[in-house]
Amino acid sequence: MRIRVRLYAVLAELAGSSEIVIECNDRCSVNEVLDRLAEIGEGLSMVLSKLKGIIVLDEKGRRLGGNDVIEGERVDVLPPSAGGSKVYVRVARGSDEFSLDKLFGMLDSSDETGATLFFIGTVRKLNRGGIVSELYYDAHESLEAKLRDIASGVLEKYSLDSVALIHYTGTRKPGDITFIAIVRAGSRGPGFAALRELVEKVKHEAPIWKRETRDDGVYWIIGESDVKVK
Repeated sequence: MRIRVRLYAVLAELAGSSEIVIECNDRCSVNEVLDRLAEIGEGLSMVLSKLKGIIVLDEKGRRLGGNDVIEGERVDVLPPSAGGSKVYVRVARGSDEFSLDKLFGMLDSSDETGATLFFIGTVRKLNRGGIVSELYYDAHESLEAKLRDIASGVLEKYSLDSVALIHYTGTRKPGDITFIAIVRAGSRGPGFAALRELVEKVKHEAPIWKRETRDDGVYWIIGESDVKVK
């Protein structure tokens, strides 16, 4: 089987590419994929063996262990962030699905963590007097980096235990999830404030745009305005 491996940060730099295709036997495990990556070059091999806490995620954003068998055609391999799993960011596409239980479990907490707050954005069926049949998100390639900057800034400002941001691109239907934001904090006060700021910053600062198909036409939502194109 062929597995597309998406690499980030130092791993991508040492591999010379952000995506590597690996040929693997059926029921390929995470450890086998990491072993194949280590064969690419001495520098990558050294970093993979030296770094503790390498994160491997499947197509649905679920964290995999070394002996877990990979199901699907892609995995993401991430180095640990400076603060462990304090910040988790993902640009989701197509049929990617996320378990809130898994996300909850993979984010850092401490003995003083007292609040975990979720925001989940979905496609509304009725908007601005029209019936919505489809929402399409277009995004600049810098979206993931921008989401990470936003998450890291809010994490530091409110002294949070951890933050997660997941935003879909592409086509979404009414009722589909478009955006997930999570904060883990010492108490609900700073948690609610941080979550609100997180959501507003993504809405106003992230390089992502949406096109809405309604029963009365097709519109790009630009700021607070609708630009009808069909």
